[in-house]
Amino acid sequence: MLRCLRAAIIVILALASDRSIGAAESPRGAPAESKPADPLIGCWKADAAGGGFIRFAPDGSCGWIEGDGPATFARAVVTPGMVAMSMMGTRVLVPYTMNGDRLTLTNEGHPQDYHRSATVPAELEPKPLTLGARKPVTAQRTATITAELAQREKNDQAVRKEAAQAANEGAVDTDNTAYLTALVTELGWIDVERFGPDAANAAFLIVQHSGDLSLMLAALPGIEQDVQAKRLDAQAYALLYDRLQLRLGGKQRYGSQIGTVGQSGLLVLPLEDPDHVEARRHAIGLMPLSDYLKFFKPQNGGKDVPFSDD
Repeated sequence: MLRCLRAAIIVILALASDRSIGAAESPRGAPAESKPADPLIGCWKADAAGGGFIRFAPDGSCGWIEGDGPATFARAVVTPGMVAMSMMGTRVLVPYTMNGDRLTLTNEGHPQDYHRSATVPAELEPKPLTLGARKPVTAQRTATITAELAQREKNDQAVRKEAAQAANEGAVDTDNTAYLTALVTELGWIDVERFGPDAANAAFLIVQHSGDLSLMLAALPGIEQDVQAKRLDAQAYALLYDRLQLRLGGKQRYGSQIGTVGQSGLLVLPLEDPDHVEARRHAIGLMPLSDYLKFFKPQNGGKDVPFSDD
């Protein structure tokens, strides 16, 4: 079910500004658009053994699990007989039929039958990882952690910038994520006050590339606190906030996430209320989006980077 949507090749690019952030909001902070209740809203379990679940939420997001695989999220626009699934700039049209509490979704010509489920798997309602209590750390332990994070940041960048190491990206991200998860579960978020800006930035980078929604949700408030206090770059918050929103099936707020699908060139991934994005960026101290996008023109063949119509 929906394998082609998950398999879409998306390249996310990011640049950092030197601004600081003011008051910020949490993901999913904006109210959902008002719309009539949809008959698909709720959780559905596949009839086939091991077939997984799909859940349509009132806010327009959709999440699904195939077999024992990971949860994937997208936005879903439902019209009679058709669901348009959108994720990170890729759209898939999925016909559907309903008969009472029975649902049939047809993806790439393959129908899949579902029935309503009274329970929602925890994976489809991601919650923040429980962080350890913030406590003092000895100078020796701080130095060890700082050095370890510096090396892991170097590894993170090497697999993304050195062609000879590109094949190791998945393994490096998995190892970095496991290390950071264990660390913050013990000590709380890697904040600037205890560990310094270099360590905090390295931790942010690991989270940004982790793909772990629980870790991303847990990290965001700590990063927000540091950038509000002008201890950390504002762009770190915007990058993580926007990527998390997109991964949860929403739209980014600050326009920081630039992607490409296939050979179509770069585009600004789905953005909430594009007409007011400059005001939102200005309010938190980020450079204008129009200036930010100029950095990407050379990678886009010298052309302006368009906004996704998704």
